[in-house]
Amino acid sequence: MCIDPNTDSVIETIDLGSDARPYNYGDMTGSVAPAPPSIGTWTAFYDSETVNQEWGIVDWTADVPDDASLTVTASSSTDGEFFSPAEPVTDGVDLSVPNGQYLRVSVDFKRSTQGESPVLYDLAIRTGVSCEPRAVCEQGPNPAGQIPPASNQDGFWTVRGCCGDDCGEVPGLTMTVSDELTGTVFPGPFTPSGTNVKYVQAPGGKPGQKSGPGVVQYQLKGQGDMVVTVNVGGSTASQTCRVPPPPRN
Repeated sequence: MCIDPNTDSVIETIDLGSDARPYNYGDMTGSVAPAPPSIGTWTAFYDSETVNQEWGIVDWTADVPDDASLTVTASSSTDGEFFSPAEPVTDGVDLSVPNGQYLRVSVDFKRSTQGESPVLYDLAIRTGVSCEPRAVCEQGPNPAGQIPPASNQDGFWTVRGCCGDDCGEVPGLTMTVSDELTGTVFPGPFTPSGTNVKYVQAPGGKPGQKSGPGVVQYQLKGQGDMVVTVNVGGSTASQTCRVPPPPRN
């Protein structure tokens, strides 16, 4: 409402909506700067880009004076929309939230009784990968299921993806196979537990994939050597399978 001070008459009325409330600066104390808030929250959303991601730890660096407080909570989600109940987080301790592609982390700040604010300097979100991924390329069977002699470099390979020295299987691990020279990624799909392929190096040829005979799942052709790459929780590893080109006529 706008009032003409000379006539005390209403010049204009503006509807502010049903939720509008009266407010005056400094609660009529004459101060035009309201007191800083005593609490506050900062929230971060993280997409791991990995289905059924296992979450590891959240660690941070902060300055929390006197009786101020800084608390961290986390929740996870498989679709980025519906999240699990928020759980308190301890700095550097494994999270107990369910596996999921998305993680939401919230930090609640509370000032000390003297008005000093806690300060968050950095915060890191880490996945639950407890070992390094490994890409494995080993001599594989021919269509009849027999392993050719080691001296017979005929391009039969078994490609695998695993984790750690014992090469154990890990949920969420993915594997791709590509041509080193052209970068062409073969469509597969390739099973991390083991996929049998026949790879032919054809310099100048067009890379391609087709079904293989017998226990050989795919016949692959590339201009360079074959590269196996695995990914788990954002960590990757690659192995190059050296394939001799066919003899020239």
